[in-house]
Amino acid sequence: MNNGIILSSRVRFARNLKDYKFVSKLANAEANKLITQIQKLLMSASLKTAKLDDLDESTIQYLLEKRLISQLLIDNRHISALSVNNAEDVCIMINEEDHLRAQSIVNGLDLFGAYKKIKSVMDVIENSLSLAYDDEYGYLCTCPTNVGSAMRASVRMCLPALVKTNQMSKIINDLSQLGITVRGDYGEGSQQQGYTFQISNYASLGLDEMEVINKVQSAVMRLQELEMSARRALYNDRPVAITDMARRSYGLLKSCYTIKYSEMLEWIANVKIGTSLGLVDADVDKLDHILRHAPYAIMSYENKSTFTIDEYNLQLAKFIQQTIKEN
Repeated sequence: MNNGIILSSRVRFARNLKDYKFVSKLANAEANKLITQIQKLLMSASLKTAKLDDLDESTIQYLLEKRLISQLLIDNRHISALSVNNAEDVCIMINEEDHLRAQSIVNGLDLFGAYKKIKSVMDVIENSLSLAYDDEYGYLCTCPTNVGSAMRASVRMCLPALVKTNQMSKIINDLSQLGITVRGDYGEGSQQQGYTFQISNYASLGLDEMEVINKVQSAVMRLQELEMSARRALYNDRPVAITDMARRSYGLLKSCYTIKYSEMLEWIANVKIGTSLGLVDADVDKLDHILRHAPYAIMSYENKSTFTIDEYNLQLAKFIQQTIKEN
């Protein structure tokens, strides 16, 4: 049963080409030469490439909200590009922090599935290009924590009960001792907000790819157990209040005429707690679908419209109710 705790899995590789300077030292001409070289290669893997400078702002913000690009890639737009497949579950950022940041994102807990998707593309890259590699240390990257297998496995998790019971700070500290990083929803540099976190390996030096996946997956499974325990503790401590919280939140989602994004996040988290405890009969897959499509930039892009804040709040309420009612 989907308890709404695990949202998505991502596997990302960092690679640099041996014959080019690191991105921070790349001249524009060299950066464009690298982009052209990668673009030709990735056509064989059915990925389409576009320079960031050639994309309009609404498309860029859509890609950012979908987690297909990073803010750093946007900051480097004059020398950066993106290669992505039609399903938008495999993409490669070109000239972000490293020459290549290749990733796959899939729904649910499926790190090995994400790994297989992106590994097939990495095989094409590694068999065709001369990469910066050291026999002792592994793949060489701009950031020391990426040296080694240069692979990051991460899982997005919704942990409202651990937040509500004030346990996250201790958990974050404990996991850091095990080489696991817990970040806010948008990764490095973001503030932890709300109930959604990314759990990933801190470094990859000395770990092979399967060890990275197993290390992160073990931490995720433990976090899932702790979240469910916290949900039960909340209910046992205040059964009437928690039942009312979950049912009231579901009623608001189904009936509101307008809704703020922050309200939606709170109410969906409450419903997820109630659903996992058997207090509310809600389809968690639909709630996760709402979370994936609700951000302003994604909704604007998919509706081919630029909303005012009031228009967005109205459209968001309508979208939530249509999704919940769908068979």
